[in-house]
Amino acid sequence: MQTTTEDLCPTVATAALAATKGTSSGVSYAATTPPKGNAPEAEPLFIPADQGPLSWLSWGLDYLSWGLSWLHMDPLAFSKSRFSTLAREFESIAPPEMGDCSAVVDGWELWAADVERRDMPRVAKFVWQIRSQLGVCSAIEAAKYLRATPLTPEMRPRKVLFITGLPRTGTTLLHNLLHVDLANRCLHTFEMVSPVPPAPSRQSMQTDPRLTRTASSSATLELLFPGFRERANRSHFSSPESVEEELFILGTLGVSFSLWMDCSPEYKQFLLDENKDYLYHWLCSFLTMENSGWAPTEAWVLKCPFHSLYLNSLSRVFQDAGVIFMHRDPTQVIASWCALVEAYTSINWYPNTFNRAKVGRSSLELWSHAFGKIAEWQHNTPAEKYFNLNYQELMADPIAAVQRIYSHFRIPFTAESRDAMKQYLVDNPQGKHGRAAATLEMYGLTKQDVTESFHAYMEAFFPDSSPPTSSTSKL
Repeated sequence: MQTTTEDLCPTVATAALAATKGTSSGVSYAATTPPKGNAPEAEPLFIPADQGPLSWLSWGLDYLSWGLSWLHMDPLAFSKSRFSTLAREFESIAPPEMGDCSAVVDGWELWAADVERRDMPRVAKFVWQIRSQLGVCSAIEAAKYLRATPLTPEMRPRKVLFITGLPRTGTTLLHNLLHVDLANRCLHTFEMVSPVPPAPSRQSMQTDPRLTRTASSSATLELLFPGFRERANRSHFSSPESVEEELFILGTLGVSFSLWMDCSPEYKQFLLDENKDYLYHWLCSFLTMENSGWAPTEAWVLKCPFHSLYLNSLSRVFQDAGVIFMHRDPTQVIASWCALVEAYTSINWYPNTFNRAKVGRSSLELWSHAFGKIAEWQHNTPAEKYFNLNYQELMADPIAAVQRIYSHFRIPFTAESRDAMKQYLVDNPQGKHGRAAATLEMYGLTKQDVTESFHAYMEAFFPDSSPPTSSTSKL
């Protein structure tokens, strides 16, 4: 009889924590630096110039901005002080349960300093500025709404499921399957970008005017960076009306991993500081606001791999939450994640400057560190609070996997839910939006690099078999 990841739940955390002691994927951040492998740092791998994502319009604006900067008239100039001002405005009106919000100011100031120092296309830097300003402004708008609107304690989210773990492990599929259960609710892209006012019903979300505004922003991005959305969708499909991970909400408070591969040591330390209670108090306030429009009859379902870094803060704020950890062979996880990073962030680099080898090393560093946090948290948490699921189990029988999750967290699994999930699988076959083929070698890594960094992870979650030998990912 084959052992499933679910069967390992009571014992895997203890074994994983013990295995991480003294390894490169241990709990200590200092111990997570990955080996350099066979790709020498003197010979980095770059995206070829003919694959650069900039349009002629982008180049024209870039040169115009550069020329006008000599006259101190640069229309695309980046304003670091603007983010400090906006962050302090949010701090002054933040919900009282968030406590000390000075970390929001610190995060935005560190992020803005990183962006300002970077030699990146001026148009890309300007896009970063506008989109990020809109993000923090949306948080300010939501905070003002929360102050002006009387919300009762009964509106707080009653049951919340968090889908997390390593990225590229089937979390998006699971998120969407749970979303089509009409008893649940997930966050859509457009309502995170423009959170006020909350949607009054599930039906109203299909015709919400914020859909058009969010789509217009995406169209502008495509004009400046042709093919961006197609490339990005091959790794992770997103649209204004799709359900999306709450990464945008975390980003509105200055917690952004978009520039992880090249961020300063100070900002990296800020991101890895696991004391993020204020962040989850804000997320709770956000869900309470959305509940004032319409609330799920069963559960909120949230999804973001970066929750793995802040599990103690998550569980302190969402004390009754259930956490679903997705797992997959890390050689495929890292290759696929690197492809996603390239698809979403290569617009921030001039041709022949996007260093794929740096993406590989920084990704190995981040996610081996995250595993240490997962192991530590599971070791100290009752097994009924979390559920481990292997990617292969989910892909082999998605409905059965969901049914086991529901059983674990005591959620009713109805015939209507089963039918809706089956229909979703028919309408959305794997690879519907294309596939981004990637290999570890493209990012300066070898299979040995990954397996050594994730040795403890493999022993904990894949004890009965060796991982697949291929280092190629097509997800």
